[in-house]
Amino acid sequence: MTHYRFIVLIAIILHSTLSAQIRQEYKYLFSAHTYMGENIIDSRLVELDKSVYDNIWLGGDICSETLMNPSTVEYLQEHLKIQEPHNYFCFGNHDRRNGNLDTFISFTGKNSYYADNFNNITCIVLDTNLAPDDCENLNNQYNIICNVTDTIQQSSHLILLFHWGLWGGIPGLPSPATYCHSNLIYWNSNCDSTNNNFAQIIYPKLVEVKNRGVEVICIMGDMGATYKKIDFRSDDDIIFLGCGLENIKHRWEEDQWWTYEKDLILELDHNIDNGEITWTYRDIDSLLFVQNGYTYLQKLTFDDFENYPADNIVFFQREDYQYKLGLTDSLTVLDTAISQETLINNDFTLTSVFKSETTTNEIEVVFRLIEDDAIIEEQISTINSIPLNLKYYQLPFSFDSNLENGHSIQVIVRNTSNSAVLMNNLTIMFE
Repeated sequence: MTHYRFIVLIAIILHSTLSAQIRQEYKYLFSAHTYMGENIIDSRLVELDKSVYDNIWLGGDICSETLMNPSTVEYLQEHLKIQEPHNYFCFGNHDRRNGNLDTFISFTGKNSYYADNFNNITCIVLDTNLAPDDCENLNNQYNIICNVTDTIQQSSHLILLFHWGLWGGIPGLPSPATYCHSNLIYWNSNCDSTNNNFAQIIYPKLVEVKNRGVEVICIMGDMGATYKKIDFRSDDDIIFLGCGLENIKHRWEEDQWWTYEKDLILELDHNIDNGEITWTYRDIDSLLFVQNGYTYLQKLTFDDFENYPADNIVFFQREDYQYKLGLTDSLTVLDTAISQETLINNDFTLTSVFKSETTTNEIEVVFRLIEDDAIIEEQISTINSIPLNLKYYQLPFSFDSNLENGHSIQVIVRNTSNSAVLMNNLTIMFE
């Protein structure tokens, strides 16, 4: 072998080795509308193990008075790493309304709007609070958008982060008034005229980027108090996502709380090698249960149309999918053999939200321990006074009998009332 071929072979081996060492999989977290007070965020987001995410992206309204006190940015750095490269903070009105933007800029080294490039994606962080009374910054932000959309070629994705609902008039999308807290149809992208809102001026630029082969994803954060998520594609195949929390950690009163659909965070998985970004909305309460050592035996959200009769599934815009349990009807929630893991556990918990269709109702929950189709033990618990609005219930149970191999657990919910009961997010777990 000649020296030249030997050198080429070594170079190929080194390149292959280095390529194998370069990470190809990344995970990003998006959350918004997280405030629980003037200078604190939802404690569930504090408790969540965020080390599994490479970057954290924030969609605004992070504290209710984010920049009132300089110490708040230090608190946010501790829990959300706002200083770190490629961690984004898209300001909402609660973040901006006390001024003091210089505090944020000097602490993080980042403006309230800018463009960034990493992992072969380009991101634009927008300050949607900017108005024509600040033409300098509004025009500067618009110029950044134009420069990126006019020149982007190599990135696999262009991602834009928003707070306010600016997406009125986008072909194929409903009005923002139907899914978020705001509907700024007259928002101005620059100070040139009054006819330059998002749909008229910025959206066509995104379509041009899409037509050049770059995937475009818009993500907004002014959500959570009502609707929990959106996942739309416009007629031009631009992706529109969004989610937010409900501002408070659920506060317990006699093991019950009022709630709508579960609070969600958005996880984005990025495969650099194939240039794909996929996303999933995750129930933050379930994530914390698992993180804190609970194991799910069952979790039913009733959006699995293959396994549930269509007549029993009802969809409410604010409350997600409900299972309709008619008069004298029952639903087997769990019927499974005991695993080695459950042998050492005899403290289970059933959680769900229930509501009555027409009157205040009650249901029975039946817990059975079974061996060879024979019931060894049966316990029945009654949930009384189910109201006309969704209400959360947490029902612990355990068996007096010892759990053994060959046993199975069956859990049945049955309606003992005089009208239908609806339920969702029904889980059975153990610690």
